[in-house]
Amino acid sequence: MKQSIISSPQFHNEESAYEYVESMLWPDGPVCPHCGGMENSKKMQGKSTRIGLYKCYDCRKPFIETDKETFEKACKAILKPKSHKQGLTKGP
Repeated sequence: MKQSIISSPQFHNEESAYEYVESMLWPDGPVCPHCGGMENSKKMQGKSTRIGLYKCYDCRKPFIETDKETFEKACKAILKPKSHKQGLTKGP
């Protein structure tokens, strides 16, 4: 029987899960969903900063890979669902 992707080591803690999703979503580095900037995005660090939060220094806006559009792209990249003419479906 094939093992679930959730039992993979990259999903055993929150930090490694974020790193895995980032590597699947942004193989060439983070891309700002607001302005499309790639060069001037830096991961924010601090005691009260959420895991995976970036700031784009082109448009000065923060972003994270779990925003709606970015997260849908990550799910498609990780799970590679079969193509469906209506795309991803929303839950109840």
